[in-house]
Amino acid sequence: MSGSAFAFHLSTRIVWHTPAAEAVVSELSAMGISRALLVTDPGLAATPIPGSIASALEAAGVAVAVCTEVHPNPTTDDVAAARLAAETQDAQAVVAVGGGSAIDVGKATAMLLANGGQYSHYQWDGKPIEVPSIAFVAVPTTSGTGSEVSKVAVISDPSQPFKKGVRAR
Repeated sequence: MSGSAFAFHLSTRIVWHTPAAEAVVSELSAMGISRALLVTDPGLAATPIPGSIASALEAAGVAVAVCTEVHPNPTTDDVAAARLAAETQDAQAVVAVGGGSAIDVGKATAMLLANGGQYSHYQWDGKPIEVPSIAFVAVPTTSGTGSEVSKVAVISDPSQPFKKGVRAR
């Protein structure tokens, strides 16, 4: 073989559709999801984007809880708030709308809903992730982090001096 070549493999399914709300509805409908958590940040929540996705899901018969408590450089507190909202809804799926912070909080929440425990147990204590996360859909609104194509969530723990990622199954 001459020239240059490379191989790149991620186990991430990428769907591109305009409007994104239709793709999210289609994906969740195909999975039989009837209850979901939508995770976003306060700035994006002030725009029509998350609301249009939530409205499309509700019109399709999916009950939606919304968590807007995601901060830049999200913390374990953000994950705890999202998890509480998801548990209140008995969510079967997590839809993250936004940049890397919202997507990482969504991934961490989906993992915890399937595996239980506290995020810090996986992050610092080495607790193994036993089962795959519940259904997760990311709607990236920014470019740069690549969070939407990886299984890693990078979350800060206020009790620790640095960030540490956790890789889901």
